[in-house]
Amino acid sequence: MLHVAVAPVMPMPTDPCLQDLAHTLLDTPDDTAGIDEWAQGLNMSSRALMRRFRQETA
Repeated sequence: MLHVAVAPVMPMPTDPCLQDLAHTLLDTPDDTAGIDEWAQGLNMSSRALMRRFRQETA
């Protein structure tokens, strides 16, 4: 029997900054940065990042 590995499908954000973050998370799953560091890098609060990411990917 042939087994093929299939990557899970994840909705991607349309905002370019959030897309960059999503690609970073997918490319480096061992990254130890947390939501606060990611939000700071995007010049927003962690709550704003969570809210926008959820809106874009839900």
